[in-house]
Amino acid sequence: MQEFNIDKRLITLMKFCLIFFVVLMVSSLMMPFIPGEADEDFYANLRASIFGFVVCSGFTALAYYLLRKLPYTNVVADNDGLWYKHLGKERGLVRWRDISSVKQRLFLQSMDLLDEHGKQLLRIEYQLIGFPLLRATIADKLLASVQTEHQTYFCKSKTYHLFNVISLLLMLAGCVYLIFNDRELLGYSAILIILLGLHEYFTTIVSLRLTEKKVEMSYPFTKKYLSLSDIVDIQLVDIFDNSNLIPQIWIVSSHAKKPYRFNRLGVDEIGLLNILRKAVHKIHHPQ
Repeated sequence: MQEFNIDKRLITLMKFCLIFFVVLMVSSLMMPFIPGEADEDFYANLRASIFGFVVCSGFTALAYYLLRKLPYTNVVADNDGLWYKHLGKERGLVRWRDISSVKQRLFLQSMDLLDEHGKQLLRIEYQLIGFPLLRATIADKLLASVQTEHQTYFCKSKTYHLFNVISLLLMLAGCVYLIFNDRELLGYSAILIILLGLHEYFTTIVSLRLTEKKVEMSYPFTKKYLSLSDIVDIQLVDIFDNSNLIPQIWIVSSHAKKPYRFNRLGVDEIGLLNILRKAVHKIHHPQ
């Protein structure tokens, strides 16, 4: 049996945030009473006070909610399954065999465990100490549930491509505006940012097709083919993007210096990881 508890530093941070936003909320209420030179100052301060109070109240409520919620997210796991620590095994046990799939909630930084009907059984927070180990255990338990006739094509959504194209066009328009308004230095500097964005877009795997003997990885304008027999390892690695933890699949090949990296291909990373692992295992250990 192993416990996975929330990081106490996060609870301390939430307490600090709650106090901070309460202070801002009280300060907002005092703004109309700040002495001014004219009547207009009172009404301007009143509007700013109402706006500041509403915003700070929202953040205060969120900090209070998280502070109350976090102690109840601790999880315990053993050979039978896993459960919330505060419920105990007898009341809260979710057996491994009842877990059918996983749904990542990147915005909430959590992971839902679902049954075969898509019903949420348990929510796992990324902030648990030892979360990578717990996730790896869940992935191993789900490996046996991968069907023989599984999904073979995975791709990013059309929204992903649309967002990238529109963003680059808007940035290009901004560069042109700066250059034609005698701000050449800023304009040409922004072009470097656009080039970096283009490089990131063109070198990102946007779809993956799995066959019996190889993996076809597609980029926006090119494709690469990787034999399943050349794959020596498949890992689920966490990267940080804007302070958020993002799971990413790495495929290590015997013929490539760097691993192939991808995520968000229209399916949960743990599900895709297990499909790839099972396909590679079938090649290396044929029945």
